[in-house]
Amino acid sequence: PRDVARLIAGRQASEETLAVVRARLGLDQPILVQYGRFLGRLSRGDLGESFITQESVLSIVARDIPASASLALGGAALWLLMGVSAGVVAATRPRSRIDRTITAVALFFYSMPTFLVGQLLLFFLFFQLYRAGFEFFPPGSYVPFTESPLQWARFLILPWFTIALVTGAAYARLTRGAMLDALGEDYIRTARSKGLSERRVVLRHALRSSLTPVTTQFGIDLGTLMGGAIV
Repeated sequence: PRDVARLIAGRQASEETLAVVRARLGLDQPILVQYGRFLGRLSRGDLGESFITQESVLSIVARDIPASASLALGGAALWLLMGVSAGVVAATRPRSRIDRTITAVALFFYSMPTFLVGQLLLFFLFFQLYRAGFEFFPPGSYVPFTESPLQWARFLILPWFTIALVTGAAYARLTRGAMLDALGEDYIRTARSKGLSERRVVLRHALRSSLTPVTTQFGIDLGTLMGGAIV
């Protein structure tokens, strides 16, 4: 609904400046022509230039990929650990107080928007602690892993938990449902009748067969997260 050229050039730009911006970006062409040119450049690996910084968009994306990958992969590892572990514990104690607690916590975080969880973590675990003199979590920035692995993790721990708490809640529910189905199968009863320990039955047999839907969902969520982080 807005004039893109006006947004880029500013409110005080003259009509001549707006015409130059429109011509440079191809906005004076029909929409199908604009889209065709975009696809043509995209097929050659050309994502265009930033009108503000005059940099290649491809170089900007390449420069920020380490930060985006660190955010996505760290958050994914944490949500897998938290979600699968909680799902296994809940499934092995169905309808118990632990199961109900895990279910309630999972539903709570599943219904929370990611941006809200991030703001709450910033307020309580950064701002309030920082005011009290505890600098556990430093101000927002990014330190490459090659410079300092410890600082790299310190700067990313709150973003990781922001992602993991929301996404891991779905994995807890998914793992719990798959585990309950697997624990009722005949081969589980056979394994128990052979005298195998309950831990081995749960981890080596039930969990292994329950990870198929988790793996499928993980591929979808990781791709979505990487795409969203880059944008």
